[in-house]
Amino acid sequence: MERAAAVASVRVWPIGAASIGSKGEALAEIAAMKQAGIVAVSDDGRPIATAKLLRQVMEYCRALDLPVIDHCEDSSLFAGAVMREGKQSVRLGLRGMPAATESLAVARDVQVGELTSCRLHIAHLSARSSLELVRGAKAKGLSVTCEVTPHHFTLTDEDVQYDTRYKMNPPLASREDRDALIAGLADGTVDAIATDHAPHEAALKDVEFDRAPFGVTGFETAIGLGLELVHAGKLSLTRMVELFTTGPARVLGMQRRIAENEPGDLTIFSSEHKWTFRAAESASKSHNSPFDGREFRGAPIATIVAGRIAYQR
Repeated sequence: MERAAAVASVRVWPIGAASIGSKGEALAEIAAMKQAGIVAVSDDGRPIATAKLLRQVMEYCRALDLPVIDHCEDSSLFAGAVMREGKQSVRLGLRGMPAATESLAVARDVQVGELTSCRLHIAHLSARSSLELVRGAKAKGLSVTCEVTPHHFTLTDEDVQYDTRYKMNPPLASREDRDALIAGLADGTVDAIATDHAPHEAALKDVEFDRAPFGVTGFETAIGLGLELVHAGKLSLTRMVELFTTGPARVLGMQRRIAENEPGDLTIFSSEHKWTFRAAESASKSHNSPFDGREFRGAPIATIVAGRIAYQR
């Protein structure tokens, strides 16, 4: 919190570890972290290891009014896999993980969430079966939310080649999964768009597909990819804005609105500005983006934080 206050040009809300060291062995000091300023707990790139630990975390977080954010995967099905299981993984000779790797973990989390009455948020949901579980949980009145990334609602496993810029976790899914995610964005099942921005230095990504780390960058192309859905008539402009703003705020239990005496935090964007994303010209030190060279129609023009311009195109 002190570091963010000193150097960040935007507001930073930290998420605390659910287990000590995110090792999945023992409950972290969640109450102390809430006093320090966390807004949720998660073991980030790892699922909360067991249903027993998840129940402990959820019971603790329910008392503290904190949401639990989980990266959902069944580690036994995930082990050694590098992309989604399907025709393309067979064609490329790469080990694939089935969609059930994610949906089995989502089903566990939803049931433990119902048991504990804790707020649950599913991070970077990618599978149609997972989305159906979230939709069912919402219909039952459970406090379950989810997010989808721009790369998952844009690309599919058919786009994967021997190029580590297409290696991310969860992996790119089938065309049917992608279409289901877009429908979920439009009908309200999905609560937020999240970039899952994961920068890696070139030396780590410039290796064989099996050896490269998972993850792609996503901040600079997020609005452009969201607007592709708007221009295609698959998403309304108002709904897209909600998925980037009040949607994630509600996940974290915040109220964010444009009004007098509210924080002056705004992004001004154009829905028509034409530009091409060049990873080499990115503001990030990392260039591991699958969208290098993609042409966009629409872009952020300026960012205002606490009433001051923090970025201008």
